[in-house]
Amino acid sequence: MRILGYVRVSTEKQNDQTQQFAILNFAAGKNWSEEVEFLTETISGTVPYYERELGNEIKKLKEGDIIVVSELSRLGRTTGEILTLLNNLKEKKILVYAVKGGYQLNGNDISSKIITMMMALMAEIERDLVSLRTKEALARLKAEGKKVGRPQGSKSKKKKLDNYVEEMRKMLLRGVGLASVSRYFSVSYNTVDYYLKTVLFEDKVFKLKYLGLQTENEIKKEIKKDVKKLKRKVKNERLQ
Repeated sequence: MRILGYVRVSTEKQNDQTQQFAILNFAAGKNWSEEVEFLTETISGTVPYYERELGNEIKKLKEGDIIVVSELSRLGRTTGEILTLLNNLKEKKILVYAVKGGYQLNGNDISSKIITMMMALMAEIERDLVSLRTKEALARLKAEGKKVGRPQGSKSKKKKLDNYVEEMRKMLLRGVGLASVSRYFSVSYNTVDYYLKTVLFEDKVFKLKYLGLQTENEIKKEIKKDVKKLKRKVKNERLQ
């Protein structure tokens, strides 16, 4: 088992030792036998996790490993982004602890599930508030007699995800699943899947890299299954 203590500060003037102390103190209370490995970054929370060093480090983590942060805000700027990261980690069966609040996330216990549900609700509320502010702004412009929207008779061919092409490419090549990508951009799974096959795959280099990554992951899964079968076989032989 590997324990990763993640520390993030936005500027070099901020002190990262407070976060380290909180994580070490928390780990001591858990009586973990392994030492905490620290990853410290000086980077804004507006930068997505997969573009930080954290994204590279997550790819190295395995099932049963642990991430500890002083507080959940160290992982991301918005509830939606944090939730996307947690879902990605859950798929890899990696536990997450937040010292502030004493939260354990991605576990099978009821408290973990309740916290995740609350975060999902908060993310939905955040999206609704953004939508509400947009509608209120449009209503105000209309009341002022200003024209809003596309000129009559015109039809935009621009797709909803066109503004996020590079971001999507980076996420997918870092191994982020389609389900997590769809949650991050607040669109359906089918929308992301369709966009991948009709737009992103037009870039032949990206297509080869992505399909190669999927093949590699499938091979790893098959190897993992074979190892489990072999372990069961050895165990059964010992019992006989």
